[in-house]
Amino acid sequence: MISVNNNEAKRDQRKKDIAIIGLSGRFSRSGDISTLWDNLIKGKELTYLPGADELRSAGVSETLIQNPKYIVSKSLIDNPESFDYSFFGYSKDEAELMNPQTRLMHEQVWLALEDAGCNPHEYKGKIGLFLAASDDLNWRAHALINPNAQVGEFMATRLANKSFISTLISYNLDLKGPSYYIDTACSSSLASIHIACRNLLLKECSIALAGAACLITNDDKDIGYLHEEGMVFSKDGHCRAFDKDSTGTFFGEGVAVIALKRLEDALQDKDHIYAVIKGTAVNNDGSRKVGYTAPSVLGQ
Repeated sequence: MISVNNNEAKRDQRKKDIAIIGLSGRFSRSGDISTLWDNLIKGKELTYLPGADELRSAGVSETLIQNPKYIVSKSLIDNPESFDYSFFGYSKDEAELMNPQTRLMHEQVWLALEDAGCNPHEYKGKIGLFLAASDDLNWRAHALINPNAQVGEFMATRLANKSFISTLISYNLDLKGPSYYIDTACSSSLASIHIACRNLLLKECSIALAGAACLITNDDKDIGYLHEEGMVFSKDGHCRAFDKDSTGTFFGEGVAVIALKRLEDALQDKDHIYAVIKGTAVNNDGSRKVGYTAPSVLGQ
């Protein structure tokens, strides 16, 4: 029989644990994490279903309004265009060209670091950045069609493209750890956390920031969808996760960042710890399902 020292086992596990030491975010009807938490405790629904008169004012046809399968459910950030560009050292012209998701993420990365009690310009260790953002081809097209003489063409393409979100912020805040843009479609935000944890465990950085942004950058924020049975979108404009009455989800806006550190280091540094990540993993269903976008029963 092999005996295992319980204290040693705990120490071995602790070496694999990741502490969440900072949080930031903006969501529908919740301008920060504390407001979101308060709304959740109170059971407030943070989506908004506009009435027929509002839809008519927005130019939606009467035929569409009267269609029972036509669903409009709003979940939008307040004042998404606000950006303190001078705080981050950008000019007004650069800020106007910058991808709106990159603007939001500059602020949330800073706030997550601030919540973690970390000044990136004074911190001696390496800080890694692992971010995701929704596709917005229309914004890149907008930047190309509307060039700004005060910003060089090469830099303008970098500012407007969400693929540069991580490296641009790392440059701006002088972050010297790994800087990744993550894109695994709907799982990008969780995948960014997984990769951030792996980088911490490999000691490629001392603090890792993981997050994602989703912002609708076209003029169709009021246009809904036609519900199709069996598809991903909800039939009533409500998202009821893990509920027997759940019929799907809908599209919305949001941005969030978490600051991570190896648990041993967080305890040693006396950081405030919100929670501990005991482990992460990534897999794929392969072809064991009825179609590419369908879930796998065995996988789930």
